Amino acid sequence: IALHETEFPSMQDKLNDFDLFKKMAMSITHGGATEDYPTVSVEFRNNNDTLKYYTTGQHSFMLPWLDDKGKEYSYNPSLSKEIAKLLPEFKYSNRARLLGQQSMYGDYVTELYFRTIELYCIDKRNKLIAQ
Repeated sequence: IALHETEFPSMQDKLNDFDLFKKMAMSITHGGATEDYPTVSVEFRNNNDTLKYYTTGQHSFMLPWLDDKGKEYSYNPSLSKEIAKLLPEFKYSNRARLLGQQSMYGDYVTELYFRTIELYCIDKRNKLIAQ
């Protein structure tokens, strides 16, 4: 279905609103569910020190990464992708989730798009907001 600006101006505006997408990205990143409780932790060691990081993020890329004291360390999905490359490809490794390929709607960008539509572009009767 092609959407024309004259038919759905408010939906068009919302889907082009970068600040709204940033807000939704943070909402997805910090949102949780109760279906599962994923955890990935990594340790980097040398002769003198050990750095520990972990995540319990349930959505794509499993953000944020936390340090061993629970302080937020990184929201960079590239860190998740690099760690995913070290994991084996089996069902419970969280590899697909770290790569951004596993979410309620598929990949992260698709989830971001559909969650924005769901929350800001559809009314209580499940109709597109036209004004």
